[in-house]
Amino acid sequence: MRNLLAAVILLFIAPLVMAGPAGGNGNKFVGYWEEFDIPIYCDGDAVADLTLDIAGWWQGREFTQAGNRNAELTVYHLDFTYTNSNGDVWTWRDRGPDRVYFVDNEAGEPKLYIAITGRSGYNIIGHVVQNLLTFEIVLIAGQHPFGGEVFGPTSDDFACEFLL
Repeated sequence: MRNLLAAVILLFIAPLVMAGPAGGNGNKFVGYWEEFDIPIYCDGDAVADLTLDIAGWWQGREFTQAGNRNAELTVYHLDFTYTNSNGDVWTWRDRGPDRVYFVDNEAGEPKLYIAITGRSGYNIIGHVVQNLLTFEIVLIAGQHPFGGEVFGPTSDDFACEFLL
């Protein structure tokens, strides 16, 4: 009886948990990413050491109203799964929102920024703000879990270290 009850509950909950992003009644753009068997070269030779599979989704919304500082908000949910020749697997999960927005400088000229929250490609778990016109990093707030360098190791580097 307990197994039957658990099965019925899972029948109703599974579609909610497994669902991808909502389309927002046509007000959002939604994308899915499925790319398989990307070779990763750890030691610099011509033979791939690992295989990378990327799967996930993103959804976003553009803001086109006059006077709105926000240009775009994108939420992403990606899994980078690395596999070695022995079948060992390591997964890097990338989740969080990115916000693109305008700020006027002292001369009244608009500057375009991106605010990355969560785990960023800059070896930060926290918040990174970058000027998209000059690529200057304007703000870093958060932890450097893998060392103090802003442009530290990548997920490929970690996978090579853990799986070889």
